[in-house]
Amino acid sequence: MTTNPDTRNSDITLTIELWKYYYPQSVIWSDKTQAFYVALNKLFDLPREDNIKRIRAEIQNVERRLLPTDLNIMVERARMSKEWREFLGYNPLTPLEMLDQKISEWWNGQRNQQRLF
Repeated sequence: MTTNPDTRNSDITLTIELWKYYYPQSVIWSDKTQAFYVALNKLFDLPREDNIKRIRAEIQNVERRLLPTDLNIMVERARMSKEWREFLGYNPLTPLEMLDQKISEWWNGQRNQQRLF
């Protein structure tokens, strides 16, 4: 993700690049088609895309490092994360949104308690 910024935006691109770099024996280059291939029996030796995705999400969402270079990707991932939290019955707000909500409630409560005279 540091050498190829496109891998920050696409889990599939990240998976392919990791396979090519760390598992070159499982990735085959074809001069005829000018493309890489993976033999089906080699899939058992390769890390799965969903596992790579979890690690990428940990780096970007928790550690806040190597963030997507495409703002639309970042916004879409945040939207999908919020929808999943709601679907699973979790609080749909992020901790930062919850703090903002609590501050707003407190501030509005303070304003309502102020006397004009």
